[in-house]
Order: sequence, then structure tokens, then C-alpha cells
Amino acid sequence: MHYIPITPFRRTVTAALMEHQKPTEGDLGLEAVDKWHVFRELTTGRAAFGLSHRDLAVLQALLSFHPTRDLDPGAGDLIVFPSNKSICGRLNGMPCSTMRRHLAKLVDSGLITRRDSPNGKRYRRRYGPIQASYGFDLTPLVVRGAEITKAAKQAQAEGERIKYLREQISLMRRDLTALVDHCRKAKTQKMDLAAVENLIDQVSRTLRRKLTVDKLEAIHSELEVILSETRAARSPVETTEMSTSDVHSEQHIQSSDINRSEKESERIDDQVVVFEDARGKPVTRKSDRTTDERSSVPMALLLSSCREIAAFAENGIRSMNDLVRAAERSVPMMGISGDAWMQAKSVMGAGEASVVIAAMLERFEEIKSPGAYLRSLCIRAGNGEFSCVPMVKALARRRAA
Repeated sequence: MHYIPITPFRRTVTAALMEHQKPTEGDLGLEAVDKWHVFRELTTGRAAFGLSHRDLAVLQALLSFHPTRDLDPGAGDLIVFPSNKSICGRLNGMPCSTMRRHLAKLVDSGLITRRDSPNGKRYRRRYGPIQASYGFDLTPLVVRGAEITKAAKQAQAEGERIKYLREQISLMRRDLTALVDHCRKAKTQKMDLAAVENLIDQVSRTLRRKLTVDKLEAIHSELEVILSETRAARSPVETTEMSTSDVHSEQHIQSSDINRSEKESERIDDQVVVFEDARGKPVTRKSDRTTDERSSVPMALLLSSCREIAAFAENGIRSMNDLVRAAERSVPMMGISGDAWMQAKSVMGAGEASVVIAAMLERFEEIKSPGAYLRSLCIRAGNGEFSCVPMVKALARRRAA
């Protein structure tokens, strides 16, 4: 009885390779498959097997040496035995060393197996009624036909999903650009239009790259939030109509409750606040909206309600600076872009933005797109409609429940 070898000639043997080389008892009962149909399916789902286009080119050359179109284990062995020179000739002169490397990749992936002769040569020989073939066995393509077809369908579905998401994102970018123009003409001040335009440019640059479904879905979710906020901000700013009365003093309104000696006129410009002292002389000092700013949330309440942020602090959190540094470390892990984090610190201040990150980290599994959620909070904060205090108190009530 003809013995089928499972070890290659003068090559390293691994457990996975031994499993791939091992013939199965059910091979002869498999139905025949069209070798070119299997090859096309494998081309579509090649990523699941870790194959490159050149690996597939070598496999195509090997298939061309099989005399029939069908791969039928019941009709005899499926071993092809071309020389390296013959294979390279059908690969338009590919260097032999390159061809051998891609052959090894096909063997490692389990799509073909080696049936080496005692001296490592490839040939077919008859010994009376017995025929012995040594070379590359194509039987795994038949055995794994269902797996190859499934991988092809998954790859095709993923490709269609990517195409659909790219189309949707392109349409959303176009509508968002039009909404920004409308808001600018309506002179609305309900949101930061420059930040929205920056997001549009960033998405445009990102789409130039090859993106996964997860990345595209994250961008899609972020644009959905921004579109909703921009639609809500389309109404123009209401202005008070000035009277044409001859009374000259009607436009001057002054409260008598103001203590003139303690009057402060505050103007924030590049993080500088201008005050007036009792003698009316200007006094300048740095704004509190820096890294050292104090959040309106007590630190004890914050740390008892948002415990996950402590994992990102090297030496614990004892001050606002410790909280900001911990938030800086957690932002990349949460999938929040650097632009979104910088925008949050610019609009809210580093302290309040860090409190928001700590609260988001506590509910991280419930937030579908952290980057889009943070940008929406920035827009609300810019309109004066957001405070981090209710977020922390809600978490405290949840933990106490």
C-alpha cells in the first residue's frame, strides 16, 4: 500500500505544519470542486488567510499544472510536481528565491501541503499497478472549500459596508459644510463654527486612507452628533432693536447696587483677565482656566464617584494637576482624538475637561463614540449650556443606589 509522507525534506517541522500535512480518511469522499472558482473565492477572502497578491499568483501557477478543471480527490491524487524553473516560468520570470518564499507561505497557511520524496525531488512514478506522486498536494483546497467560501462572503460584506459608510460620510460632510455656511450667514453664535470646519477637514484627510469598518462607523457617529448640533444652531442670533426716541439717556442702564470701590471689569483675552482696583487702575493676572484651575466639583466627591480614573494616575490623585495628568493618559485609550481633547481643554478649561473625562471613563461601555460625545459637550459648554457638576452627582447617586 502506498504510504503518504507528512514530513518535508530537510525542512523544519512544526506542530501546525504536521497537522496540515496529515492526510484525512475522508479526503476520498469529498465532492469535486472547480479549481478556478475556489481560487476566485480565495482571492476575495485572502485577508482571512493572511495571503498577499503574490502568494495567490504562485498558487495560480500551481493550479495551472493540474491537468483538469475540477479538483476531484476521488479520481486520484491531486499532487502537482513542477520544478522550480517551470513554476517561475509561469510567473513571468519571478526569482526562484522569491517564489520559494511564497510557496512556504501557502504551505504555512494550510492551503497546500508538501508530499516530498525521499530525496526531496518532485516526480510521479509507477511501480506496476501502484502510482507514487511527490510534490504539492492541492487536496486542502477541496477540504477547506466551505471555509474559503465563508471568508469570501464575509470579505465581500465588509467591502460593501465600507463602501456604504464612505458614501454616507461624504454626504454628511457635504451637508455639514452647507450648514456651516448657513450658520455663518445667519451670524449665529450658538456653536464654534471654526471647530466644525476643522472637523470637516480632518475627516476629509482621514478618508484618503484605507479605513476599517470600526473606524468608519466611529466617524459616522461623530458626524451624526455634530450634524444634529449644527441643525439646532441654524437660527440667527436675536438682536435687541434700538429705539429712535429722542431721549438720549434711555440706552444707559446702571444698577445702583454696584459697589464702585469693588468694581471689576473682566475681559478674557489669551488667558489674561483685566481688573480695576479701587482707584480705577488696571490690574492684570493670569486667568484661572489653566492646568491649575479648580473644578467646581469637590475632589472627594469626584474620586468617590469616578474611581476608574485612578488607574491612570502614577502616584494617586491628590490635586487637580494629578487629575489632569491622569486624564491625559486615559484619552488615547478611550479613542478620543488629540484635536477633540485640545478643543475640550480650550472650551471648558483643563480642570473641567478632566472631570468630564473621568465621568466618561466611568460610563465608558455605555458611550458609543467617546470622541463625538466629547465634542457635543464642548459645543454645549461653548453656549453656556453645560456643567460637569450634574454628571458627577448623577454618578454619585448611581453608586449609592
